[in-house]
Amino acid sequence: HEFSKGKISHKLAAAVFSIIGASIALLGVEKIVFITTPIFLGVYPSLIVLMILGIFKNYLPNKASYRLTMIFTLVISIIEAANSILGIEAIGKFINMIPLSSYGFAWVLPAILGFIIGAVIGKKEN
Repeated sequence: HEFSKGKISHKLAAAVFSIIGASIALLGVEKIVFITTPIFLGVYPSLIVLMILGIFKNYLPNKASYRLTMIFTLVISIIEAANSILGIEAIGKFINMIPLSSYGFAWVLPAILGFIIGAVIGKKEN
């Protein structure tokens, strides 16, 4: 009821979402994983970095360190997600050159570099 602000009854919403859930389940685990993998590859690194930056926000040297950390992480995450969808060999080789990529952490080094570069740039601007 709250979801639609009273426009759709709870029973109808429950039925619709149950049908959607059952339809997705019919795809099978392999297809669900295939569909969701690029989404997770693109989103989870940014969320992890965002949480870490949020925890240490009082210790960040400046806004540039925050911004560049997020930008570098997001760029690598999008490239990695595109690689999982498209399977382009050149992208795969590029990702594999990044340390920790074989463990699914290709975003860690770019995040650290983004933080360092942002801290230096932000320091010069102040």
